[in-house]
Amino acid sequence: MALGFSEAGAVQVLEKDFAGRVGFPACALSNNNAVIRSTQQRFKQLAANQQRATVERKGNGYTYREDTEENRVMFVFDTKPGTEARKQISLVMQAHGFKWSSTRSAWVRKLSSAAVWGAERVAQKLDALPLI
Repeated sequence: MALGFSEAGAVQVLEKDFAGRVGFPACALSNNNAVIRSTQQRFKQLAANQQRATVERKGNGYTYREDTEENRVMFVFDTKPGTEARKQISLVMQAHGFKWSSTRSAWVRKLSSAAVWGAERVAQKLDALPLI
């Protein structure tokens, strides 16, 4: 009862199964430490992301933003690029893991160190393109 089990739950754990085993099955307990560790690391990552300041930079026809509230990295374009430019932009963005968000009208990716690195590469490639 002190461990949070109801009386019926405690009795069920102490009953023997078809093979005469008592307690929790091994498959129910395997990998618990790894799950706990990965959950703790995820909490630390989210806390570190919240400590980051929101970054916003202007580029060649776009605005780059690291939005810590939405936990996203995004590229917002000032105007709709031409057809050929859109094809090139789409290829560059998709190659670096960005997805088009019609609700935000921006190319977005979840905020992480890999996303920031990818965004730097995308920004370099977008700045090298002719004016959008």
